[in-house]
Amino acid sequence: MRSFVLFFALFLATTLHAQQFDTETDNPLQHFEFLVGGEWRTPTTLQTFEWGVGKQSIHSKLYIINGADTTLNGEITWFWHPGMQTIKGYGNLLNEHINFFDYSTEFTDPRRMNNSIVGYGGSAEGVNIIESLEFIGEDKYRWTMYNRVLDQLQPAMSAMFTREY
Repeated sequence: MRSFVLFFALFLATTLHAQQFDTETDNPLQHFEFLVGGEWRTPTTLQTFEWGVGKQSIHSKLYIINGADTTLNGEITWFWHPGMQTIKGYGNLLNEHINFFDYSTEFTDPRRMNNSIVGYGGSAEGVNIIESLEFIGEDKYRWTMYNRVLDQLQPAMSAMFTREY
């Protein structure tokens, strides 16, 4: 009887896990697919995105471009948090006013990613940040950071990223 219960528990766990990511459309991280591949650039920034194991996470690296020098300045990892039923992300940034970021991410449609971020460490401890990525075309997105002014979001900074292969 004990072996049957163990077998059933393993079968159930395997079946539930297989159902969770049965097809690409079932993966809560599917909309990140747009960002994977190539390098996303502005004149001063380079960012890359790649899948983690089993497409259950996405990893991003942020580089600063200063003339001929390109320096790794930050990393973010996003994943589906089953207990919170949301996409979470955590990242680090060097030499900035905030050095640890706690992301809550949602896609309002396949071409718009919204991040609500709390920053920790540095001079901007506890700062709440709102940002969006609006996918303009196959190889272009607009990043915008917002400030909250009188309970309304106002664009504070924006940059256009272009993908290069």
